Amino acid sequence: MLKHYLFRLAMLCLCVAGAVLWGCMRVGPRFSRPDIDLRVPSTYKNTAPANSKHSLSNLCWWELFPLAGLEEIIREVRTRNWDIKEAAQKVLGARFRLRQARADLFPQISIDAKAQRQKSPITGPPGKSFSTKTDTFMLSAAASYELDSWGRVAEQRLVIKGQGAVRPVREIDLVPEVAGKVIYVSPSLLNGGQFKAGETLVKIDPVDYELAVILARARVREAQSTLELLEEESSQARTEWEMNHSADPVLAKNPPPLLVKGPQIAAARAQLEAARADLRRALLNLKRTEIVSLFDGRVITAKVGIGQYVKPGQVLAKVYSTEAVEISVPLQKSDIAWFHVPGLTPGRGLGAKALVRAKFAGKEMVWEGRVLRSEGKIDEHTRMVNVIVRVDRPYQRRPPLAVGLFVDVDIQGRAWSKGRVRRKWWQPGADLYTATRREAQKNQRNKASEALEAKGRSHS
Repeated sequence: MLKHYLFRLAMLCLCVAGAVLWGCMRVGPRFSRPDIDLRVPSTYKNTAPANSKHSLSNLCWWELFPLAGLEEIIREVRTRNWDIKEAAQKVLGARFRLRQARADLFPQISIDAKAQRQKSPITGPPGKSFSTKTDTFMLSAAASYELDSWGRVAEQRLVIKGQGAVRPVREIDLVPEVAGKVIYVSPSLLNGGQFKAGETLVKIDPVDYELAVILARARVREAQSTLELLEEESSQARTEWEMNHSADPVLAKNPPPLLVKGPQIAAARAQLEAARADLRRALLNLKRTEIVSLFDGRVITAKVGIGQYVKPGQVLAKVYSTEAVEISVPLQKSDIAWFHVPGLTPGRGLGAKALVRAKFAGKEMVWEGRVLRSEGKIDEHTRMVNVIVRVDRPYQRRPPLAVGLFVDVDIQGRAWSKGRVRRKWWQPGADLYTATRREAQKNQRNKASEALEAKGRSHS
């Protein structure tokens, strides 16, 4: 009975669920799809055809702005922008110079052709003359190829280029150490004058200092005589003490200090040393009345004349040494890796060699120098490293490497390993390129594109 009852209950639940589902599916009328044309039109309202020249995609940006004269300005810029054309021609010129530099690596063939006709007269019987004609033809050909026996192509040295101003190694102010009236000024002590080491430049009136020397010597003699007198009195007092106390040998050998004038003798010796020190100072002041140069040099400015009264520490002239000059060359931090800078880069020994070039007095001069050191700190504004290049004896040649001259500096870097470098070349006014064939072409294209982009931004 229980199973039969449960079966009927389950069937009843199924019938109720089916009726509910059937009612939900029949909500509302049956849907029928409307008959509408949904095709995409070929064109839209107020638009130009895609192939029309008035399409927005075909217009230039300046045509979208209704500004009077803008289109004329753009047209003039596009037709007369000589800077971009000049940059493009420089790129082409650099490529041709590269090809020209690489031409020595290839075999060379030359052909020469020559033709000549010569007519020579011949003397015959009287009244008759003859002549002969000679034709000469020449054809020559030659082929040559330079063998890289010494590694000129396989190994090259990188050259780092820089610029800087020439400055002296030593520059000092000429000042007196004693006061007095000037009685002599060297003819070389003027702006631009040259002088040698040991030359007397200025003399101060020495009369007062000569008298001071005489007085100091007199005081020395006085102190010396006082000391000798006390020593004689001490010796006599010691002799009398020993005679009076001969019975007691110990007491005879130890007289009282005041009796033998011990403190007086010590004071006299001190006075003698002080007098001798005053004499040395007087002699030194007398010597200082002559200002003598310590090195070969030149004069920048002079502010002294005969009859002028000068004081200690007063600046009389500004001079500098001509034994050597320095050039401060600012370089990128990446360039320092290619050559040795003592005290900055790893390694020992002298710095890298350098060539200093300058045009002076109508001549292009070259001096040999060497990297000496770097300045104490990196420039805070440019973030560049100032490398010091030293040139010895710059005034030995004519024209000289004058102080203040702006020069070009070529620093010889390390040699590239064999097989990596084929050729080095440079372009005036541009960075140096030294790389393999593919790297060179890549660097050249990058430089050209950067130059064109920079020119384009400046004109836009």
